[in-house]
Amino acid sequence: MSLVTTTWHGKTAIVTLNRAAKRNAMDRAVWQAMGDTARALAKASPRAVVVTGDGAHFSAGMDLSMGNPLLQTLAQAVSTKDRASVGEMIDWLNAQVEAYTQLPCPVIAAIEGVCVGSGLELALACDLRVGAEGSRYALPETKVGLCPDVGGARRLHALIGPARTIDLIATSRTIDQPTAMAWGLLDRVCDAGDALQSALALAEQTRVSGPGALAATLAYVRSIGAANSEQTRAAERRAGMAAVMTGEALEGAAAFAQRRAPSWVNS
Repeated sequence: MSLVTTTWHGKTAIVTLNRAAKRNAMDRAVWQAMGDTARALAKASPRAVVVTGDGAHFSAGMDLSMGNPLLQTLAQAVSTKDRASVGEMIDWLNAQVEAYTQLPCPVIAAIEGVCVGSGLELALACDLRVGAEGSRYALPETKVGLCPDVGGARRLHALIGPARTIDLIATSRTIDQPTAMAWGLLDRVCDAGDALQSALALAEQTRVSGPGALAATLAYVRSIGAANSEQTRAAERRAGMAAVMTGEALEGAAAFAQRRAPSWVNS
């Protein structure tokens, strides 16, 4: 089975992460497939796109196993102090997610279960988010020595403000669906198991708009604000590079694999 599949519900494309056994954790192949899927859809003229995960969860975020080539690249870059390679990796990851922000139609995340780390960054890149009862949200990258540098911090800041963004990132805590809705992270809520159908219903509602007018408006609205400014993106990239070059991510990944707390220097 493909890591990412595209099916159709009328004029709405459904993009599904197909790694349920890993809670749809994203290794290099998944990231590549996500980007390739979005670029292919740009040529297919959908009226809406719904992004979801197979099984009980949207996505547990970055695959932190050392079998993930992205972590192998990171380890090599840290050992050789190769900042350029780290920057290129961050740019590549962002390109896969940004492909969804370039689609000329509404992009809706249908979220069940966990939506954390890179999974939440993907959901934040969507225009709208539908969260099912029992869904959970977090940006725990700093807990494993990384930075939410794939749009997570800047997009979350734009949605819920600086204090709540810092709260989530600094504590690595998880918030539930009612909190996410109250904070403005979600746009719609639904019963558990109904996220996809609710997202499809929302997609259908957007079809009252003329596709050309909606595409032009989406492009404009998406361009507004600091979350999409070159200055903010550059600052996020620098933060991601600085976090990686501390080497803390290697200890974080090892601790995650060994199910123990990381042992930070100067902690």
